[in-house]
Amino acid sequence: MKSLNPSAQPSSTPSEGTSPQPLQNEGLETPRSTPASVKEMAGDAKRAASNVLNQAKERAATMAQEQKQSAAQHIGRYGNALRDSAKSVEQEDPNVAYFANRAAERIEKIADYVRSTDLDGLRRDAEDIARRHPALFMGGMLVAGLVIGGLIKASAATVREEEDITESNDVALNDIAPLDTPDVTASQNASSL
Repeated sequence: MKSLNPSAQPSSTPSEGTSPQPLQNEGLETPRSTPASVKEMAGDAKRAASNVLNQAKERAATMAQEQKQSAAQHIGRYGNALRDSAKSVEQEDPNVAYFANRAAERIEKIADYVRSTDLDGLRRDAEDIARRHPALFMGGMLVAGLVIGGLIKASAATVREEEDITESNDVALNDIAPLDTPDVTASQNASSL
């Protein structure tokens, strides 16, 4: 069925005597890629990726350094605790106190070593010990795993206790009626009489 108004629908075929006109982007320019601009874009992308990688490496090194210092502090605390235990036992059993003091000194030396040695040095020394004394290394790893597991368990228990305290405080606060509001149950009882 043909439309009565021929100008209402655009013709999909060119009229006779005219040639089809290519579409033009008025005011829009298409980017032209030249080998030089492609190389420049690739260079920019490579530099950006390199910058991101360097920033990630710096962050990882900073975090590793912070973790190393934290580990050294924890080790130092164990040495101090052992030394305090030795002082408390000194009157009862001097032999135990002597060995506890010696162990505390060694633990404090380990803490100082961890503080003063860079990460690559720690890695190299650990590899050297593992090669020379594999049984000792595995035993040390077992003890370290037990200590770390104990720390994680203790910190999780502390977090749970803090959450329980917070929840009990929230419940206690919710149970307290505001002073300026009338007691709803008393007014309901009075109205039912």
